[in-house]
Amino acid sequence: MVFRKSDGPSQVVRLDVGGTVVGLLPRASYQEASFTLHSGDLLVAFTDGISEAMSPEDKEWGEERMIETVKHCYSLTVAGTVKEIMRAADVFAAGAKPYDDMTLVAMWAVPPDE
Repeated sequence: MVFRKSDGPSQVVRLDVGGTVVGLLPRASYQEASFTLHSGDLLVAFTDGISEAMSPEDKEWGEERMIETVKHCYSLTVAGTVKEIMRAADVFAAGAKPYDDMTLVAMWAVPPDE
């Protein structure tokens, strides 16, 4: 997902072209796409273990909760953003054991002169 902050509320652009999980199916085919990041965009790439973190009551954290968390990270560094997303998922899980890997990558797009 790319989070693009403009004068109004931030936009969320889902990068959903591609295919199934890499390495899952030996003969899987994938689509290629490109996307231009603008200065100030925040790219957040994650495995389903993040968005599907489960609470002790078997409720899923979900992408919408993750999106709301990320929208509060615009003043943070990349490390702070990753830390805050992981913290929010952990708080939601309230000690429940993760059933899947939780991998998260974040990147800020900045102008070339910064």
